[in-house]
Amino acid sequence: MNMVQSAGIRSIVGDAIAGLPDGNLATAVEQAFEKEQASVNRIEECFEQLTSRAWSRPTLERFFHAWRDTHLSAGSVAGMTCRLLALAEKAGAERSHSFKEAAGQTARIIHEDLGLCGETHAELYNRLATSVCDGDEWELRRNRVPSAFEFRNWVHHQRVVARDLQEGLLTTIASEIYNHGEYSMLAPMFNHWLEERLAFEPEKVQRDIAYIAVHTGGTESGHFMYGMHALRHYCEGAGIAVHYPRIEQKCTEYLSRVGRAFEGIAAALH
Repeated sequence: MNMVQSAGIRSIVGDAIAGLPDGNLATAVEQAFEKEQASVNRIEECFEQLTSRAWSRPTLERFFHAWRDTHLSAGSVAGMTCRLLALAEKAGAERSHSFKEAAGQTARIIHEDLGLCGETHAELYNRLATSVCDGDEWELRRNRVPSAFEFRNWVHHQRVVARDLQEGLLTTIASEIYNHGEYSMLAPMFNHWLEERLAFEPEKVQRDIAYIAVHTGGTESGHFMYGMHALRHYCEGAGIAVHYPRIEQKCTEYLSRVGRAFEGIAAALH
């Protein structure tokens, strides 16, 4: 068994939202995580299972192909940003300003993802996965886990295809706060796994774990706030109020769906 003690996702998220000046937002997120504790448990158990041992190459290839499908969705955030700019072009001056501000906030979410401060997050992920799998065959379609691929398609639909653009903005808010919890939990777990279970040299561990490290600290929690600012600007432009029960509902749905994705990923670990 993996002996590394790491704070759980819900605990990490709770610490992140505890200091929010918007108590309604904190309550919406907290209640969603409370409702979907079983989904969060499935995710944590999957990572505990993964990091408990050295797996065969085919198993690792399936995991890294599927895990990528639950992340690395900068393209859909970019698509959502383009939709906001298109709204701004069609709106009057005051509403246009609000939609442009919303687009500016969503663009900030993918600033690091696109490599504007260094390597892209996709490049960092590829390096980690290729190193652990000892090759790049993890990228092949044969390694697809249906539940994870279905989740990826759902996220894309919410941001790029759904008629109501709020669906994409709300999905992004849910995604970023969940990501903060997941990556913060994983940093010590993966560090131990790579060094102790997979016998990576310390220098290689530090190089390969960069994908997880760049998402810890204030990165994903900051993206969560960019997403919330984007929603507020969008609502200003649309002439509607921020509806906190809808935030809770979308966070709940996101956690349920990502939990099902990891249920399939865990089943592929054999």
